[in-house]
Amino acid sequence: MTEKSAPRNQSANSHTSATVKNDNLELQVQRTTTDAPLLPIAQLERMHAIDPKLVDWMMVETAKESDARRAETRRINDSVIDVRMRGQNRAFALGFTATVGGIACVLFGFEWAGAVIATTGLAGLGLAAVFLTGRESRRSE
Repeated sequence: MTEKSAPRNQSANSHTSATVKNDNLELQVQRTTTDAPLLPIAQLERMHAIDPKLVDWMMVETAKESDARRAETRRINDSVIDVRMRGQNRAFALGFTATVGGIACVLFGFEWAGAVIATTGLAGLGLAAVFLTGRESRRSE
């Protein structure tokens, strides 16, 4: 039995072929996997030779799959943007609350407490931004 496998490339195509020979009998099995939206031209031509309707069906299914991939990508991107916007809004609310609370304490005569509240709130936001940004850059590496 012989087996050949094409080297994997960037588009994640893989073609495997296995052949068994015994006297006057031969059995050959082939498998192709790809993440490309369309099959290779040679396979489309073979499908057309078998039944021309298969190629049309393949084109329709490929269009459906492409639409589904685009919709999924759009949903993921929208979700990421939504999560980041919520985080920014909450950070703004926290910073605003810390600043207003600090100013209120100062106006009521608690200067040190107001300075500590406002500084701690804003410094905490700054440190969180530094650590979270560092975590994102380490994750993407």
